[in-house]
Amino acid sequence: MSSTPRPVVPPPDAAAVLASIAAADAAAAAVRQGADDGSEGGGRRANKGIWIRAAVYVIGFHVFAAFVMLLFFAAGAQH
Repeated sequence: MSSTPRPVVPPPDAAAVLASIAAADAAAAAVRQGADDGSEGGGRRANKGIWIRAAVYVIGFHVFAAFVMLLFFAAGAQH
């Protein structure tokens, strides 16, 4: 084993660390703010898709509820 001392590395400056985090966050926000890249999950197309999905769920729930009510009506008519 050699007894060469290891160099002492000072801890990073907190202000420098926070500044680099803020710069990285600003760069990421700038990328997120960019125009719609045409992917499937971005922009107005996604908003339209959400409304279509919500409408399908609401209509489907009402059809299911009507079917359950029909079952109760049919069961009640037999008694």
